[in-house]
Amino acid sequence: MVAQNPYRVSIRTAGIDWITATSHSDVGRDEYRKLGARIAASEDRQGNKPAVWGWQGYSGWHAGGLTYGERKDGAILRLSGALAAGYWRDAVRWSSNISRLDLEVTVHLSPFPRHLGTVGYRSVLAAVPEGAEPPNASLHVSTDGGETLYLGRRASDKYSRLYNKAVESKEPAFRGCWRYELELKGLPAKTTADRLMASTDAAP
Repeated sequence: MVAQNPYRVSIRTAGIDWITATSHSDVGRDEYRKLGARIAASEDRQGNKPAVWGWQGYSGWHAGGLTYGERKDGAILRLSGALAAGYWRDAVRWSSNISRLDLEVTVHLSPFPRHLGTVGYRSVLAAVPEGAEPPNASLHVSTDGGETLYLGRRASDKYSRLYNKAVESKEPAFRGCWRYELELKGLPAKTTADRLMASTDAAP
C-alpha cells in the first residue's frame, strides 16, 4: 500500500541558480566582457558596487551575483541567483567549458513541514540495505529553525542539498518553501548545460 502525500505542493521557481563558464575564443571573450559590463552597470545602479577581483590568474571584478575576469588564455564568467537564471543561455552560448552548474527547484508545501530535512535524512539511512555502506549524508540544524540536508561529497561531480528556503531567505515570497538543489561540476555540468540549451522545455 502506497502512502498518500499529506501535502499540497506547488512549484515556486525552477531553473539555474549558479553557472561558472569559461571561454578561450576571442569572440567569447568579447561577448563575456560586454555581458559582464552590462550586468555590472545594472548591479551598480542597485547599489552593488563593483569590486576588484582576482583568482588563478584571472583579473576582473565582482558585483552582486556577477563575477567576471580575464587572463591570457580566455575569460571566466560566474553568475548566481537571479543573474544565473536570467543569463545562463548567454553564458553557455559563448562558452568553451562549463565547470559548475547548479539546478534548483523551490516548492511550496501546505501544511508546512518544518523538519523535512530531518525526515529526509532518516529516510536516506532507513533505505540502506542491511550490511551496506550508507551514502555520504549530513544534516545541519540551526537555532533559527533552519535545516539543510546534504547528500554526496562537495568535491565530487554531483552534490545535492535540501534546505528550508523560508528560513534561509527570510523573504515573504518564499514563506512555506523548501528548496532542492543539485550542484554539478566537470563533465556532468558541461553535458547538462548543452542539453538544456538544446531543450525547448528549459527555462529562459
